[in-house]
Amino acid sequence: MLKSCLIQGLATNLPFAFLYAAHSSAVDTILKYGTKKQIDIVSIDAVSGFTTMPYIGNGVFYSEDGKVSGSGTIRFITSGRVTNMLLKVQLENGGETYALIPKNAKGVVIEENGQFTLIDVDVPIDGLIPTKFISGEDIISQDVTQYLQDTIHLLESSAVLGCMREQFDAASHSYSYIKDNMGRTLLKTDLVSLTLTNLMSEIYTLESIITCICGKRPWSSESLAAEIAAARLLANSSLQWFDELTSFLGPIQFEEPWKTNRKHLSRFCNTIPNNDMEMTIGLRGFQAALAQSANMEKRIFEAVPFSREFRRMMGWKANWRKTHPELVSFGYSFYKKGNSVNRRWTKRMVENLLDRTKKDGTGLFADEGNTATRWNKIYYEFACRDFAQNVVLHCEQYGSYLPEQQWIVSEMGKVATQLFAWGMCFGRSEKSHMAGVRGFELEKDLG
Repeated sequence: MLKSCLIQGLATNLPFAFLYAAHSSAVDTILKYGTKKQIDIVSIDAVSGFTTMPYIGNGVFYSEDGKVSGSGTIRFITSGRVTNMLLKVQLENGGETYALIPKNAKGVVIEENGQFTLIDVDVPIDGLIPTKFISGEDIISQDVTQYLQDTIHLLESSAVLGCMREQFDAASHSYSYIKDNMGRTLLKTDLVSLTLTNLMSEIYTLESIITCICGKRPWSSESLAAEIAAARLLANSSLQWFDELTSFLGPIQFEEPWKTNRKHLSRFCNTIPNNDMEMTIGLRGFQAALAQSANMEKRIFEAVPFSREFRRMMGWKANWRKTHPELVSFGYSFYKKGNSVNRRWTKRMVENLLDRTKKDGTGLFADEGNTATRWNKIYYEFACRDFAQNVVLHCEQYGSYLPEQQWIVSEMGKVATQLFAWGMCFGRSEKSHMAGVRGFELEKDLG
């Protein structure tokens, strides 16, 4: 959280903010997975003002005699403040690990375009990331790569959020001076004010997502890779957001600093295609659904027939096969069914939702008087239900062959991102059902 807030303040110089994101990600990875000697090296260098740059590509190899050879490209490596490189290296047995190598080590050649070449660089065994924690638990190289990559994506998205705030403030100030043909400032016109309101909502959404992820990540037992990919996907739309923001500036948008800021955002948005992020989110969602389905079958197999556990599992499976499943996040209700046989046996949820307030602690956390927000939360619950139903149906239809249906995975990634964003905004604009959460209870609804 602290680094995210700091990097938002550095966003007036986006390249420097990205350099800080890469350095901070490498240091965090060493602090979590590295040896004591590696931690001392990067910590002393960081305190002295020197940086460590990560490399998670392929092309670097580690031999059994302790030699590292290969080549690759690292942005900012030519900077005089960079002293160390955290490189992903391929082992001879087919595995991979990470090595901390000084930039000025013998055999390291750095070119002006950021290309580096390693020629039989000596790396002792304590220069590699260890294979076990002090507790004896194994360190999996894929987890190290995931942690490093997620940290880079999260901090870069935070930098883009800070840049969007800066540009929004600058554009609003400019629109307060530019006048239209009627002599009014553009900020007073309906078109510009409505456009700025919509653009502000995108800042609010990205800010809510990043804040929630940063607050949960240090305490979470999960990697939050899909959530971070969603933040990166929303940050990828910053170029389109910037073009819409500056669309009323006229020829001023082609002058400095607008021109330079657009160039930096363009390079950031083109680094990782949107489809890659959508596929990552969709695949992780379907993997979770398949794992849950397998766990349900195991629990049904182990349960005593017609026991409570058996009936719960069978009822869960039957619910998601219905045309209109119950909103299980609210629990099953037996109230307000009326006297008709249809209502008595179908257990319709709509009438129950309309009469719920915060008092029963089960559902709508909005104020009773805010009808618009209340209806939005009802629609959101139904959207989540329909999304979950589609995930279950696709998993049953395709099973482990889902990755071949790439368009389904990509579309589900898009929808999951939007539902996650709505959920984060709803969680920020209200008192949540978790009594200990008091971070944003005074925030007002967007409307």
